Amino acid sequence: MTRIRLAYVHEFRDRHGKPRRYFRRNGKQTTLPGIPGSPEFMAAYEAAFGDDCPKELGASRTKPGTIDALIVLFYRSAAFRRLAPITQATYRNIIERFRAEHGDKRVAMLKREHVRQIIDARAETPVAANNYLAMIRMLMRFAVETGLRADDPTGGVKKVRVRSRRDNFATNTRACACARARLSRRRAGPRKAASWSRWS
Repeated sequence: MTRIRLAYVHEFRDRHGKPRRYFRRNGKQTTLPGIPGSPEFMAAYEAAFGDDCPKELGASRTKPGTIDALIVLFYRSAAFRRLAPITQATYRNIIERFRAEHGDKRVAMLKREHVRQIIDARAETPVAANNYLAMIRMLMRFAVETGLRADDPTGGVKKVRVRSRRDNFATNTRACACARARLSRRRAGPRKAASWSRWS
């Protein structure tokens, strides 16, 4: 059984084997219809939250099944709420950039090649690209957990290689060696020309 990691949401299967979900908080329990992310589910979820529901994350502003809707669910999940405030802020900073660029796209339509293209476009800043990939991977795994996807499209997408100090040293060493070789050839040029002329 998939565990829905939304704050105050509990899931069980009834005697017919059908999954049921309810919202329980402050001693009150409310049945939640539909599946997470659907309009009816999110409407009931917001209503159960009452005035404490974060308005900026209101699902009424999102289309079900989109990246935008997925991020709404992720922000409300127990996994995200348990994070330290500084970690939440760091995650939000990256996730909101992904949301701004791709929020209206369908979660189910994201493919591995799309993820690779997104990361390749940021290859000039490897650390930032890898952080971006980590957030996309986190969201997609959450989508799998909540039943919005059957697979993780970030699987097989490798991190961008970050150049180490050793790599930089090796590159600089090769560059210096090439420069010395070019200088040596320029200095030796006239002597070689004279030598070649004797065999002409």
